[in-house]
Amino acid sequence: MKKVLRFIIVFILLIGFIILDVYLYKNTFYDKYKIPEEVVFEYSNKLVVYSNSNYFDLITNKNVEILSEDEKINTDSTGTKTKKMTIKYNKKKYYYNMNVEVTDVTKPLVLSYQSNITTTLMNVAYPCDKALYIDDYDTKPSCVIEGDVEYDKEGTYPVKMTISDKAGNKVDKDITIKVVEKITSSGKSRSSSKTTYINFEDVVKKYKNDNTMIGIDVSKWQGNIDFDKVKEAGCEFVIIRIGVQAGRNYEHSIDGNYSTYIRDAKSAGLKVGVYVYTTALNYEDGVKTAEFVLNTLGDKKLDLGVSYDWENYQYIMEYETSLHDLSEGYKGFKDKLNSKGLETHFYASKYYLENFWINIDEPVWLAHYTDETTYQGKYFMWQLTGSGKIDGIPDNAVDIDVLYK
Repeated sequence: MKKVLRFIIVFILLIGFIILDVYLYKNTFYDKYKIPEEVVFEYSNKLVVYSNSNYFDLITNKNVEILSEDEKINTDSTGTKTKKMTIKYNKKKYYYNMNVEVTDVTKPLVLSYQSNITTTLMNVAYPCDKALYIDDYDTKPSCVIEGDVEYDKEGTYPVKMTISDKAGNKVDKDITIKVVEKITSSGKSRSSSKTTYINFEDVVKKYKNDNTMIGIDVSKWQGNIDFDKVKEAGCEFVIIRIGVQAGRNYEHSIDGNYSTYIRDAKSAGLKVGVYVYTTALNYEDGVKTAEFVLNTLGDKKLDLGVSYDWENYQYIMEYETSLHDLSEGYKGFKDKLNSKGLETHFYASKYYLENFWINIDEPVWLAHYTDETTYQGKYFMWQLTGSGKIDGIPDNAVDIDVLYK
């Protein structure tokens, strides 16, 4: 009797589970072809690479309840990104694949090229080898030359240089190749122009006010510095090069005069910051540069944080990198140092800030050698000359900077 009773109980439970399973199946049934026609789920289905969006941000119109959690779209690579969305309509659940196409729509950036090339008979010119260019995404954009040049015949030949990325974005440059029998010197001697130095006291008179501080930035090339005299000359701060990474495969090395400079500058009562010259090509490289700074600083305190200096533009073809990856180098540097409580800044010249570092939106230390800068972006400090003269540095020129409070 007990066995029969147990069998009946198990049978009833089994029937109950089957009924419950059928109910749940009907309420969560997935068949993309059977989503009711009256369901409205509209969204923008295209994004550009490296943009910052969540899936829900793209939805433009809907009459359903979304049961899925929102998430950021991975735009670090091109292609179709899919999120399986659970939606609810008229008390029933459906699955809907939200497909977003991530594309690269930015043309490569051409930093320099020769528009007029002269070569001798039977010597082929290679305009692509004389050009510097980089893409926001593609690490190896292509360069091709269209046009016929008769290198066995003197003449002037127009050709077109096309630089393109894998997505088909391209830049065309018109080039003239001149083939001659012999390249002769113009006979004109180069005029030797003397450097015009700018006195520190003149900069103070012109730019010092209640909202500015006037200072200098130095490296081992300034030689022996008497920071007490520098302070007496009206200098309020100094940015010291802490180290250098001389090339892609080189380790960071400490600037030869860093230890002496930071000790003496602090002793003289100057506010102090540091900068590092780096060849970081990606986020991980930027982190390594930051770790070098941390290890070198030790327990020394800074008033003006750490600046990031990347200037190896002439080697970008060898590096096979992208604008995005280079910008990520600074991000890795910043993330690491900010996590340790250190303020970070980004150093670059006006031209490169406007044309190269288009993804950088950070406190900028602007280099622009002029009386009045025309740079329209935001900057907290301006390096206005590399030919400054100040008491305390008798033998060498020095960079002079205006810091805005």
